[in-house]
Amino acid sequence: MSFQASLSRRDELSPPDIDRRTSFIAAWTIQCAIGIIAVALRFWARSMLKTRRKYGWDDWIMLLTLLIYISGTVLAIFIGINGGTRHLAYIQPASHAVYVFKLHQITQPFGIMASGTGKISVAFLIMRFLPKTGKWRQRFLWVLVLITFVQSVTTSIFNFTQCDPVAALWDPALRPTAKCWDPAVNANYGIFGAAWGCAFDIILATMPVSIIWKLQLSLRKRLGIIALLGSGVFGAIVTAIKAKELELIKNRSDFTWVRVTSFDSSVLILQPH
Repeated sequence: MSFQASLSRRDELSPPDIDRRTSFIAAWTIQCAIGIIAVALRFWARSMLKTRRKYGWDDWIMLLTLLIYISGTVLAIFIGINGGTRHLAYIQPASHAVYVFKLHQITQPFGIMASGTGKISVAFLIMRFLPKTGKWRQRFLWVLVLITFVQSVTTSIFNFTQCDPVAALWDPALRPTAKCWDPAVNANYGIFGAAWGCAFDIILATMPVSIIWKLQLSLRKRLGIIALLGSGVFGAIVTAIKAKELELIKNRSDFTWVRVTSFDSSVLILQPH
């Protein structure tokens, strides 16, 4: 069924009118609040250091990640308030459905970029612990950082270059004369990005073990740092779930519901390292 048909057809075959507004907004706002607290504590702890250089690139990039995520959270709240967490058939009138569809499309890059910059911040944090003899690890992490940055930016750009004119992405009235990609193209690239993110999370979680273990710290502190950095494994699990759910985005007939399903199953976890 097409996007336009979904707007006009409601019968016995239609799904029930369920609004997932509460869980959708809660998922974004709770994690946003956790991120704000974690980043605030991070900067407070850095300010207590008795060193000349208290803050590093990892801190500023994590702050940027938080600002991006806060912006995405604001848009997510607008989506929920405007009924964008229901099945498309129940979002009326059609002009309002187009507006909601547009909000979903605009929100997506914020999650993509926050995920990428969050991983990059962790990579820079690991570089802080690397000894001067660990140049190969430095180069390796730089390659991963550059690939992640390019992947995040291109995915965000592709989100808006799928159709010419771009408004055809959220306005079905423009589709007949618009030039659009097959939805599978963007979905497949998104799956690749999620798979890459999963691999990057695993690398970031495992690489520090040998480095931290050699530091002249107490066993308790070393284990604590390893456990904190190793929490990226959870991020890898979330990313793997996201890769699976991205298959659903190929279906545009009930786009609002599909997008909320994708967000609910894999909403970004800010890593407060």
